[in-house]
Amino acid sequence: MEVIDSYKMNKLEKKIRYHGLDALRAFAMILGVVLHAGMFYVEGIGSSLGYEMTGEVPPTSAGIGVLFFFIHTWRMPFFFLLAGFFTRLMIQKRGTRKLLNNRFVRIFIPLIIGMFIYNFLGYDQLTSGNMHHLWFLRDLLLMYLIISLLSYINRRTGFLEQLLPSIDRLFSSPTNLLWLIIPVVMISFIGKIFGLFNFIITFIHQPPGPFFVIGLFFFLIGWFIHRNPQLLSGLSKYWKIYLSVGIVCFVVMLSFITISDNFNKKVENSGINQEKTEALLKEYKGVIDGMVKDGKITEVEGDERTKSYKLDLDSQVQSSEGLSEKQIGLTGLYALATLFVILGGIFGAFATFLIILGFIGSAEIFFQKDRAWVRYLVDASYWIYIAHLFIVFTIAGIILNNTEFHPVLAVFVNVIASMLIGIITYHIFVRHTPIGWILNGRIYRPFWFSKKIVSKSEK
Repeated sequence: MEVIDSYKMNKLEKKIRYHGLDALRAFAMILGVVLHAGMFYVEGIGSSLGYEMTGEVPPTSAGIGVLFFFIHTWRMPFFFLLAGFFTRLMIQKRGTRKLLNNRFVRIFIPLIIGMFIYNFLGYDQLTSGNMHHLWFLRDLLLMYLIISLLSYINRRTGFLEQLLPSIDRLFSSPTNLLWLIIPVVMISFIGKIFGLFNFIITFIHQPPGPFFVIGLFFFLIGWFIHRNPQLLSGLSKYWKIYLSVGIVCFVVMLSFITISDNFNKKVENSGINQEKTEALLKEYKGVIDGMVKDGKITEVEGDERTKSYKLDLDSQVQSSEGLSEKQIGLTGLYALATLFVILGGIFGAFATFLIILGFIGSAEIFFQKDRAWVRYLVDASYWIYIAHLFIVFTIAGIILNNTEFHPVLAVFVNVIASMLIGIITYHIFVRHTPIGWILNGRIYRPFWFSKKIVSKSEK
């Protein structure tokens, strides 16, 4: 009787569909559109990117900057966690060999074709091996190989059998899971610059960047959450607490970064004198003259921008006049700037982990049932992410060259237009074609034939 019950439970577990986590995976993919549409208006990122594309420096928006860094803080670790969860699910259903076959089709082929197309379109040299925004697919392939190798060695030797129960205890309850924040903080300073900015390498012929360590760690977290599925119900009880505390940690992180940035600006301003001001003004005026000559702005607008820039430089000179190096305390300012950015990295790691737990718990509540529109977006999300960079950059160029939209409006228009184009192209060129089988393991017949799936390969 126990054998029959165990067999039935195993079969039942294999049939479970995690609709909430499926929806979160699509959500993480689609947020890439928001991230790349917003980056043009983020201070320190958008100026060089916008000028390279249009010859004009776009305006910045503090609100978009906050949104950008909020998404950036948790999105990729969350994606790797979900990848680890669904990897173990598929191994249970199909086995390791079929996992590798499936991922070769769904990950390796889109990576190679996508990389070739983007470089062919001029994003880099055709032979550069630059994977652009698809870099994470290469990292995923390496993670599949690592986990498959570990599973094979463990089956042969059993060397992990004594270690697994201890790890499982960490995943036995939401409270125990919080101990993982300690290693999350530690690896954040390995895989991110100052624990804040992802350190990635996008060239396929080079080893993955240090961020791979973070991705692999969260991949394994996802793997062990699937080993301990009771944890999902526990997270659903406390999701509001996790999400709230995570957002508070994110706000504290931003505050520390802002303080650090202010110290850095004081150091930079301390070195500004009249001679340097004249050189900077001359360089800026040359850029403005070029924009006037190209017809991108009028002569009046050029004069106004030059005057505004000169006033800003003059104020910086006045703020640093009369201060000696001893008074300014450059060494102390550098030390304070470094201290606050490190504190920001620590709170950023807390924010990453807690926000992810909050989203997992909320998904178990809000997406328990299968919904047709959610399933459609889940299927479309992979294609949208692969294709979106060209679409987003093209629309951004059009907006920057031909409009004076406020940054918030510009991002909103770009995201909506890019999503519509992504969904339309998915429906026409992907959903009912072999491309759909490559990306999602299934082909849907057009509605005028049948609504049934004609071929299906479970994720």
